Amino acid sequence: MAQAAQINDPEERAKMEALYKEQYGELINNLVAENENIRLNLENSAFIDLAAMYVQNANDFSTMTDMNTEAFENMTSMSDQMFQDFLTNSLDGFKSMAEEEKNEIFNNLVPS
Repeated sequence: MAQAAQINDPEERAKMEALYKEQYGELINNLVAENENIRLNLENSAFIDLAAMYVQNANDFSTMTDMNTEAFENMTSMSDQMFQDFLTNSLDGFKSMAEEEKNEIFNNLVPS
């Protein structure tokens, strides 16, 4: 544009200004289109990365849930077994104590 301002002939100056406007307009339009393309590519890659992160988080949550469920089932099965063992031992002990008490009573009531 500065070069066009130095031209004294108005017609020549108008042609030069029009040429510069056209060339710079094309350059600006191309840069705008290129920037838009870059923006869309970045946006798409961000969405792809976010989608992969969401999938990974869902998989991690599923794995964690499965592990916790398995751990809980192991704990409850061990608790059930411990409770059954306690009951068995308690009943056996109770039966043994009842038998001893019965024998003690029988032995003390029956004169020797």
